[in-house]
Amino acid sequence: MTRLTHTRTFAEMEVSAAVFEEVAAKLMDAGYDHAFVDGALDMHGIALTREETPMPEAHRELPRYRSHKVVHALKMQTVVAHPNGTGKFYPVEEGFPPIELSKSYMMKHAPQAGGYYVVYADGYESWSPAEAFEGGYTRID
Repeated sequence: MTRLTHTRTFAEMEVSAAVFEEVAAKLMDAGYDHAFVDGALDMHGIALTREETPMPEAHRELPRYRSHKVVHALKMQTVVAHPNGTGKFYPVEEGFPPIELSKSYMMKHAPQAGGYYVVYADGYESWSPAEAFEGGYTRID
């Protein structure tokens, strides 16, 4: 008489020791001792779901703000990064020369063509994506 044996094929997915231990403990607690095969977890017929983490109350609906600042700005047509970390940009608007950008400005803002070079009343220089800038500011001169 020939005896039939069952074979199993595993697709292995390596996880951290912490994840493995957490899943193993939950399976053991639920009585799934048979899920342990040769140091691996046979997850056949077992589905993992993500733990629902409630959003902290403070982040559910944050207060909204409207800009009331007057700034100077130019839309950037082209941004050039120099090997020394500095850069410059060429404005979309005619009549303005290329504007040099410091190394710290380039590192902090990583400006991209199409965005805006923004200078606040206190002299602080910033960069803003076009969509955000155009949605928050109206040209006044």
